[in-house]
Amino acid sequence: MINVNNRRKREVARQSFRGAKRKGKVVLSGDLIARRWVRAQLVNAARHLDRLTPFKRENYGEGIARPREANVRAANKLLLKVRNRQMQRVASLRRAAAAAERQGTTEAFSRFARLKDGAVSGTRKTEQVWHFYDELFAQRLGPMANELAAMDRIALDCYQTCFMGLGRAQSLPTPPPMSFMEPASGPATYRRGVTVPKLARSANPFPLVRLPFHRITSPWSLGAVPHEIGHNLHADLKLWQTTPVLIRQRLKREGLPESTQAIWARWHKEIYADLIGVLLLGPYYLESLLDVVGKSPSRVANFNPNSVHPTSYVRPFISTALLRRIGFEDRARQYDQGWRKIYPRSIEQKLPGSLRNGFARSAAAVCDVLCFKPMRAYGGKSLSQVVRFRKQDMATVREAAERLADGTNPGIAPSRFFICAAREALDRQLAKPKVIAENFYTALTGN
Repeated sequence: MINVNNRRKREVARQSFRGAKRKGKVVLSGDLIARRWVRAQLVNAARHLDRLTPFKRENYGEGIARPREANVRAANKLLLKVRNRQMQRVASLRRAAAAAERQGTTEAFSRFARLKDGAVSGTRKTEQVWHFYDELFAQRLGPMANELAAMDRIALDCYQTCFMGLGRAQSLPTPPPMSFMEPASGPATYRRGVTVPKLARSANPFPLVRLPFHRITSPWSLGAVPHEIGHNLHADLKLWQTTPVLIRQRLKREGLPESTQAIWARWHKEIYADLIGVLLLGPYYLESLLDVVGKSPSRVANFNPNSVHPTSYVRPFISTALLRRIGFEDRARQYDQGWRKIYPRSIEQKLPGSLRNGFARSAAAVCDVLCFKPMRAYGGKSLSQVVRFRKQDMATVREAAERLADGTNPGIAPSRFFICAAREALDRQLAKPKVIAENFYTALTGN
């Protein structure tokens, strides 16, 4: 039995073709051109959607560097979400195409064209998400795979150290953090749940630590990893709204003016990340921080009233205030002296009075309220009770540094201490920088 609808479609196509050949050319009707265009747009949208298949972990290697299953599942969950939206757009497009084929009116074709715009936008968004994760996971097959695996291990160690030290048991957030390499002036992070433009403004499902190549090649400068993880811990522990309020309240009690309170409260995220970096790496965090904030005398004291980062010149002094509180008074004094040795004293006059006046008192008060005040988020403990670099940890770092230089296994030191050991080995010139870097990554990955 002949399908009447199919027969009618063929008849419409034959009538609209009007296939008169003139000088070897086929003359097409406008109606047929419009119908062919509709069919092509529908095919394009459907084919693109079909090709954006879920990620498979085995497609990105078999070694230590391949993405964890939890990360792949989270990426697929987000991909499925945006893909389902696009499936709805394509379904609407398919219905509009059928109507245009059936009716053949300008109104029907125009309605299809309007829906096509939405489908094209959806195609772009869906592809953005797929491409972001494909590129992220594919780095685990490249020449920097082992280095990225080492960064993952350090990042996870920072998370575990914090959550295992809480006064009340909490489930370790999952999926775990993942690092990736991208050309940039410095490291950065995409926090869990934050809206990311590169993900078509979707919520990022797990912490991502962005590291530029120049940092990865110099592992003694990787205090950036605990710092960026500090931002994620700050968010996962739901302290983003709490810490600026605590800072303002404490500085007000200290009798400091509103202008000073506003500066320190605006800096709360970066200060928190620096302070937890000190608690995770001890004095070695300062060494890595100085790599970042050391700028020319004409720039180091530039104050930006809208910046969330502390002014470069004063930033190390905030960390040394914490170093003193956790028992490293001599180191704190030496860092302060060394930093001031680099820059003339007159440079402090470039700072606004609201920052310069009472700075030491403000820094000590902010360290006290953020690191030594018991909080519900820490299970009734203070941050310095949850995680803390101890004096005896210095001996562990020194021994690990000597083993890194010799190429022997550093032992059972926590992964984050390898950053400290690399810095110790570099500062003491225990081996050439290339050897230290190679042994650093071999110790963390076994490769």
